[in-house]
Amino acid sequence: MKKIFSIVLLIISMLMTACGGNKTQEVQELSTEVLPKDTVAELRIWSWDVAAKGLRDTVESFNKIYPNVKVIVEEVGTGDTYQKLTIGLNSNTGLPDIVTVETDAFVKYPPNFPNGFVDLTPVAGNLREDFDPSKWELGSFEGHILALPWDSAPGAMFYRRDMFAKAGIDPQSIVTWDDFIEAGKAVQAANPEVKMFPINYAKGAYVHNMIMNSQGSGTFNEKGEIIVGNEESLRSFNLQKKMLDEGLTYNADSWNTLVIATKNSEVATVAYGGWWGGTLKDQMPEQSGKWGVIPFPAFTEGQNTANYVGGASLAIPSQSKNHQLAWEFIKNALVNKENQVMMYKKYDLFPAYLPSFKDEYFELGDPYFAGQKVGRFLSDIVPNINKNYSNEDSSEAGDYVLAAQAAVLTGSKDPKTELEKAAKAISEATGRVIAK
Repeated sequence: MKKIFSIVLLIISMLMTACGGNKTQEVQELSTEVLPKDTVAELRIWSWDVAAKGLRDTVESFNKIYPNVKVIVEEVGTGDTYQKLTIGLNSNTGLPDIVTVETDAFVKYPPNFPNGFVDLTPVAGNLREDFDPSKWELGSFEGHILALPWDSAPGAMFYRRDMFAKAGIDPQSIVTWDDFIEAGKAVQAANPEVKMFPINYAKGAYVHNMIMNSQGSGTFNEKGEIIVGNEESLRSFNLQKKMLDEGLTYNADSWNTLVIATKNSEVATVAYGGWWGGTLKDQMPEQSGKWGVIPFPAFTEGQNTANYVGGASLAIPSQSKNHQLAWEFIKNALVNKENQVMMYKKYDLFPAYLPSFKDEYFELGDPYFAGQKVGRFLSDIVPNINKNYSNEDSSEAGDYVLAAQAAVLTGSKDPKTELEKAAKAISEATGRVIAK
């Protein structure tokens, strides 16, 4: 069985070749020299939702440097972005000057399009220590940095203060998953209409991915070998099944379902990236003061559970005619403490640019979270986020892991058996070996 992504690429490549596509793209190396301030040009950027709003809000500061450059931020959905990006990379036409890409999704492009993006190494190579190390690796390929990290998305556990207080639970007493389960029983006893923990049983594996990343594990190891079925995977599946069997979970089978359940006070906690705070503020302003954030639970005390959920990077397609100017825009937006902090303040896009954390804003209490210093709490997680060894096969492999999860949580199948089946299926689909 061939990789799905490879099949799609082959079909598109054949179509593009028939139409004269797949021409070699000449790429001019970026320079550290500053462009003339009277440069006249137009920059097109693809982004989505609050990310697009954040980039638009940086245009004013960019135009103070380059007043004759028109910047157009086009709002393109994530699904459309990847479809258009794949077609554009094959045809060497149709792409913008800058593209927003989720960090976990970007990894599949460089191996299949080695000349598809401008190498940022000459201008950004010395910035490595200034960025979230987990995100930096995901934007790199064969020693070259091709996508600059934007937001870090540190994972944490959001909880309802009022529900915990009603049950007499001190949230700081929750260190391990065993603590979390016992607290969940008490919370549900005191709040009969509430479930402790939402999980997407069969249509999404973000909770599993958080649990895996919190253990320093994932789908592949550093050698690219399959580690689905390892002890960490089994712990994750067993934990989710235990919480399900204990009656502590809520099946949030879509984004909208999760948002509605949270707004209706049907769940006491939500495990997600730091950007979830922005969703709470936007969708549930009436719950201000009722939420708090605690560290992601561990299986054993002292375990580093720092993980991430989501996050994006900016890249410059090689076919852009404005490579240097595109880099100047990225630099102004992302290698800029003021703009990074501004985007966090307004849209909860948590900076991957570490110098941003020195800003006094991170020492302020957040009124929505009852005065908790959420910014400082999340910033302390970022440098410790466990590595995730994603690759071009991660997306397809994730489908098999999700199928295994669904079999366990909705079909009462054995976790160990389903994980072993998933590992074998991934190996057959990708040609990768299963780690011993």
